[in-house]
Amino acid sequence: MDAGFFQWSAHLAEALQGYNDVVLINECDWGVKLKQRTFLQCLGPSARWFAGALDSRPTSIEGARALFLHVTHPTDWMRILPRPQPAYAERVLLVDPKHGISAAAAKQSLHRHWHKESA
Repeated sequence: MDAGFFQWSAHLAEALQGYNDVVLINECDWGVKLKQRTFLQCLGPSARWFAGALDSRPTSIEGARALFLHVTHPTDWMRILPRPQPAYAERVLLVDPKHGISAAAAKQSLHRHWHKESA
């Protein structure tokens, strides 16, 4: 299987080391179509943080995200995306689609986000 979207999962696992209270949620439309077992295999070492996939149809994603946030009450959260999004822009970690989370700048931004309170 071509790594495709999952080619950066080892880098994501590296970036998340030490963050034991993090969970990963997939919001991509293809994510809800994959079986949980397949998703976990594709995520490789970052699978330990995976909590599931949200229904990402345009008519339901905002409601699904809002319900998830309401139920879990996270103290902080963010989205990792290749392009800016107007909704929750302050919670978006932009990554170059060709390098994903493997880029040093992306890893540093992730680290700064989680440590902004202590800065």
